[in-house]
Amino acid sequence: ELAGAAFFVCALNFKHMGLYFAPCFFVYLLTKNLRGKCFGIGQIAALGMVVVAVFAALWGPFLDDVGAVKQVLIRLFPVSRGVFED
Repeated sequence: ELAGAAFFVCALNFKHMGLYFAPCFFVYLLTKNLRGKCFGIGQIAALGMVVVAVFAALWGPFLDDVGAVKQVLIRLFPVSRGVFED
């Protein structure tokens, strides 16, 4: 699950199309860890730390320059030229 969460965050940062199935992925992991007699709070915390760490590793180099963040977001979400590419 932890490796899957890390790869999923990488996919989200690669293409905006991953946002379509992001809620399903989130709900699946959350409900899987909240089932049963004892809640998987430790596992949920570990998943959260993996997600934050991967986001920090991917966005860290761009955070010192506002223009770079803007360029990444424009390239990640190309709404000016149409969201879907044919």
